[in-house]
Amino acid sequence: MNNRGIMTYEEKKELSKADYRAQQGIHTTETTPTTITQKHIDFAKELGGEIELITVVADPYGLYGWCSDGVEEKISNEGGDIVFGWTIWEWPKLMLTAEFHAVYKNENEHIFDITPKPHGEKHIAFVRNNQYKRDFDFDLRPRNQRIRIYEPIDVSKVVDEQIEQMSSLQRSYEERRATKKGMDIKSWMMSKQKKDDVPYLVDELICCVNERDELMDAIQGYGAIEVNGKLKDLFIRSDKIVKKLRSVRIY
Repeated sequence: MNNRGIMTYEEKKELSKADYRAQQGIHTTETTPTTITQKHIDFAKELGGEIELITVVADPYGLYGWCSDGVEEKISNEGGDIVFGWTIWEWPKLMLTAEFHAVYKNENEHIFDITPKPHGEKHIAFVRNNQYKRDFDFDLRPRNQRIRIYEPIDVSKVVDEQIEQMSSLQRSYEERRATKKGMDIKSWMMSKQKKDDVPYLVDELICCVNERDELMDAIQGYGAIEVNGKLKDLFIRSDKIVKKLRSVRIY
């Protein structure tokens, strides 16, 4: 959630509407996880809490891009409190991203996400972190955190199945080829398997976007960000990796 200097709530609201409309036209790879696995639970522990599924509600005070400002405005008008923590987004089967976030708590202690979601999520996976108190300055929030959840296919099992399904004629043929290479049939079949580049692509993407986040945070001042050469290269690099990953069939 980006702040753009000292602006009134109404000024932020107008910019928020424009940003929201712009994001609706952009394809996203990440959304709320549909299933919570042990990897999600372990990631939440690293973030300092447990996962809660929080309902997203349409609220006149909510601001896309300024989650804490929207919550503060609602508190000023209706009471309640602010809760800080992390939203966990998932690129299904590939990676998780934790984005620092603020949600609203009403006087009955129920919490809701009032920040509009341009891609229509009805719930978020939220990890509240109570170390961030009521007076926390959201501008000082921690950067996004990311982990890979993709695990490569066990090629050894795949090869065992291939060998088991071979006809006697086919097995004899592959054994002769293996012998010429000084290998047993399993080692030979293993050498023929296509390399799974997905783990390396995901790790490279995480490294790239983390570096990009760090560089953007280092840029001083508010308002429009001057895209320098290194930052531009990081955007281009990350876009290329995303395109590669989108083209891969993930099982």
